[in-house]
Amino acid sequence: TIDGPSPLTLRGFGPRHSVLDGMGSSTVLDIDSGNVAIEQLAVKDATIGISFESRTGKGALRVADVTLYRNTTGVSIYDEGRISAVVVRGSRFLENGVGLSHGSSWSTTPITLHDVRFQQNDQGAGLHGTDLTVTDSVFAGNGPATNGAGLMVDPGMDTGSSRVTVRHTRFVDNVATGDGGGLYVVSSSNTTASLQ
Repeated sequence: TIDGPSPLTLRGFGPRHSVLDGMGSSTVLDIDSGNVAIEQLAVKDATIGISFESRTGKGALRVADVTLYRNTTGVSIYDEGRISAVVVRGSRFLENGVGLSHGSSWSTTPITLHDVRFQQNDQGAGLHGTDLTVTDSVFAGNGPATNGAGLMVDPGMDTGSSRVTVRHTRFVDNVATGDGGGLYVVSSSNTTASLQ
């Protein structure tokens, strides 16, 4: 559990050389609060690779050059109004149950994904209650999920307005048993979606 001085950076020597192996444990990195950066490592074989809830104070999460694979959930985020931003760059989510999961009871968390690959997960990303920007990323071979095997975005009922922007991003061979194999955005009067 990480709940200490902020900011904090956990940096490895690259995903091939620095591997945090959960060996079937519940959570590898459990982050309670603070401005935390996780860089240049791999996290595998856990129920949750990285959990970020900011339970005890405000915080932000940055993930860069990280590979998450064979976890039930690669990165799990839950926001009760204390998370200012989540940024994922240059990272890979491979063969997880859900690559990236975000839940919120009433807040809208800004999430930015840049140069991120979601491949061969049951679901690439399932996000609830977020302002989302995705650029230069790939969602490939994910599924089967019910809706949005590549990317599913649900603004939630109590989060106010929600914006979804997807630019220069490829959706390839994702399979859903319901709707939106590649991309599924839950329609709402308070949701603005832009695909470019």
